[in-house]
Amino acid sequence: MQCSNPSERPDFPDHTGALVPAILDVIRRAHWQTARSVDHVPGGAHAYVVEGWAKDDLTVEEFWLVVGAIRAHGREEIWKAPERFYDSGKRPEFENLYLYVDVGNGLHAYWHTFPRGRVPMLNRELVSYQIEHPTRRVIEPPLAPLQLQIADPNDATLHRSLADQEGSR
Repeated sequence: MQCSNPSERPDFPDHTGALVPAILDVIRRAHWQTARSVDHVPGGAHAYVVEGWAKDDLTVEEFWLVVGAIRAHGREEIWKAPERFYDSGKRPEFENLYLYVDVGNGLHAYWHTFPRGRVPMLNRELVSYQIEHPTRRVIEPPLAPLQLQIADPNDATLHRSLADQEGSR
């Protein structure tokens, strides 16, 4: 597996055109909460939305619609916690899919996490911040694409399956 350094590649893709308007609308409407670990960063480099959060007017189905878009179109990258991160010494590198979208507020990378024992989350980060403070590198060649499964988002089996996939990545 060969990886390229994000600071050497200004070629962040823009997946916006590949997405249906409904997904872009969900991304626009989400109540993105700035992560406490980056409160000191101007513009809040990292923000997130939690599935079923009362702060959002997003339905569970809309949440999983965005997750499906990330899984269908996202680029595989490896994330490494920066040294300034609160628990960087304890975190292993993490493989995930990143979807690059601009809904009028700058190009952001969007990704999905499902920490064990916690609720599913959508995350985003401004690409301009990633260029200045690289923490990800592209996996080349890409791994086999994940199979997008349309299922009932309230199905506990689906949530366990996605958590297992996240844990194995």
